[in-house]
Amino acid sequence: TSTKTGQYFVADITDLAQAWQRSTRLVGGYWLGSFDIVEQPSVIQDIFYNHAGSHIEERSGGVVTWEGMIYDMDIQEEAGAAELNVQVAGYVYTANWRFITTATADGATGNVSVWINNIVANHCADYLSIGRVTENTLQFKRKLSNDMRAWDAILKATELGDANGNPWRAYVDTGRRFFYESVSPIPLYYLRGGARRRRSIEHIANYVFGGYIDETETGQVITPASQAQS
Repeated sequence: TSTKTGQYFVADITDLAQAWQRSTRLVGGYWLGSFDIVEQPSVIQDIFYNHAGSHIEERSGGVVTWEGMIYDMDIQEEAGAAELNVQVAGYVYTANWRFITTATADGATGNVSVWINNIVANHCADYLSIGRVTENTLQFKRKLSNDMRAWDAILKATELGDANGNPWRAYVDTGRRFFYESVSPIPLYYLRGGARRRRSIEHIANYVFGGYIDETETGQVITPASQAQS
């Protein structure tokens, strides 16, 4: 149902929604989605006139894997049939429906994480709730030289990172919860082929080993994992 009044189940549109696609951003979280519906004009018109702003969920195995709201719709009718093009936006978009006021931009200097937390709490609470805002001690003066929308201000502050130059991210996740946290600079290594695996009925063991090239172009051996470790 509508974004403001609740998230009560109305209908499963899996069979109706064609060409469903969606995107998720490191900064922002659930971003944009789209799908098409080709149906009888009465079905199309019901969605077109009654469901702007309605909540949309993508589920996999019963778990919500993406969510947003119907943001734009375009309808085309001809020869007794109709096609509806639907654009879906993640709830991070609601953060730009409000301008920041002096309740947040009070001119004080403090942790940048407090600034971001106050923006969400003071200006975005109609649609978003705080999931987790991790403390960032980078000092920030809570003052604006011109009017600024909430998400634009959050994005600008997030891009500052922290005092050590490490990157941070702000995003909206499932349940319209807002998160602000550091991004680990530690690289992740993935096996891209070449790894050897062996399972032995004789030893009832699972033994995995491999290697990689480090940042100095030196070959390194991964300590083998066996038995329960693997």
